[in-house]
Amino acid sequence: MLRCPSPSVTPLRAPEVYVVPVASGSHGRPATRVLEVPVARVVIDPHEDPKSLRLKATQEGDRMGKCFKERNEAKARNEQQRAKELTQRGEAHQVNMMLLNKEASAKIFQALSDLFQNRRNEVDLHGLYVSEARSYFDISVQGARDREESSLRVIV
Repeated sequence: MLRCPSPSVTPLRAPEVYVVPVASGSHGRPATRVLEVPVARVVIDPHEDPKSLRLKATQEGDRMGKCFKERNEAKARNEQQRAKELTQRGEAHQVNMMLLNKEASAKIFQALSDLFQNRRNEVDLHGLYVSEARSYFDISVQGARDREESSLRVIV
């Protein structure tokens, strides 16, 4: 059975986000009230299916994009504190998205590896994003070299 570790990725730590509400904005205008709830680090259920993980990753990516868009708007209004808070929130959503995608890719690759357990010189990369497929491809090539295989069949 082909068992490959997850691609080597530097462990990410979710930034801790503390949001302080502002009483008034610059130039005496009332400031936009910021939610006082920090972005929680995602908790991954080990039995959750990859499609569900991908969906959650997409949702985190949407939240990240919204935060970064609002950050740019806050910068344009010269609301530096608000921009900083939105940057921190966006980065926290980005970490969550990356963790969810990493777990989904590991489950997808493992499921495909289990299907082809009798074919040690074959690797299936369906369902993986390009960067994930490259990482698992590199791991598979190294495994084939370690086993002194003369070829590796790659399904993309």
